This record gives sequence, structure tokens and C-alpha cells, in this order.
Amino acid sequence: MLHDYDLSITREMVDDAFQKGSSFVGGTDDNLIKVIVKKEKDAERLIMEIRKRKNELWPNMEVFAYRFAV
Repeated sequence: MLHDYDLSITREMVDDAFQKGSSFVGGTDDNLIKVIVKKEKDAERLIMEIRKRKNELWPNMEVFAYRFAV
């Protein structure tokens, strides 16, 4: 998703943003995006898109837990 937003985003940038974002209050994915994407409206749009995709892939935590427990 981030690479779709900006092709210049590298894995190193994501790793750095993860470290910074994980120290903030809130969801790690949300914080990571807020660190990388400087425009607040773009960040919020990406956050909503990622949440939507996650809900489509894992409609509930039982499915999520099962897929990773097996």
C-alpha cells in the first residue's frame, strides 16, 4: 500500500518508521503510516484503505488467529 502511494518508499524507510511509530500511542500500522506520509489527509486515506483490506482478508479475529496458528 505504501509503495502504491509513493514508489520512492523503501523497506528501510518502513523499518525506521516502524521503530518510531511503535513508540507512539495507537495502532502500529496507523502510526507507521503517519510517520512516513507527511500529508495528514493522505495518511488518513491510506489508514482507512489498509483497515478495509484487513477486514476483507480477516473478517474476524478467529479467522486471523486460525490462519497464523496453523
